[in-house]
Amino acid sequence: MVKIVIAAHGNLAKSLINSVELIVGKQENLYAISNEKSDSLTQLQDKIKILLSDIIDQDGVLILTDMMGGSPNNASCRMLDDFKVEIISGVNLPMLLSAIFAIKNSQDVSQLADKVFTESQKSIINIRKALFEKK
Repeated sequence: MVKIVIAAHGNLAKSLINSVELIVGKQENLYAISNEKSDSLTQLQDKIKILLSDIIDQDGVLILTDMMGGSPNNASCRMLDDFKVEIISGVNLPMLLSAIFAIKNSQDVSQLADKVFTESQKSIINIRKALFEKK
């Protein structure tokens, strides 16, 4: 089964996992990587590489990062050549829920990444326009 790693600044990754588990219960294939203030890019890369080495299998790993160009994203990108991973930046709660629900019906990490990316785009909504403006 595809694993999901959230790589983000500070406590965001752990907080997202706590939030998603509040909604859907304990998740076995979900992992957090926290970029601490004292981490260098090399240290962060090492954290990610060690985790991936421990959890990866033939199905691969979907890495969700907090933002494009941030250290967690940049460190994760270094794993593209060495591991079967896909990376999507801009992680939020709906994206993570989408990944968890889609994981059971995905053949591999690439298919999961495509589903999550497509579904996640639908979760960003201007509420005023959605509720009050005619289409």
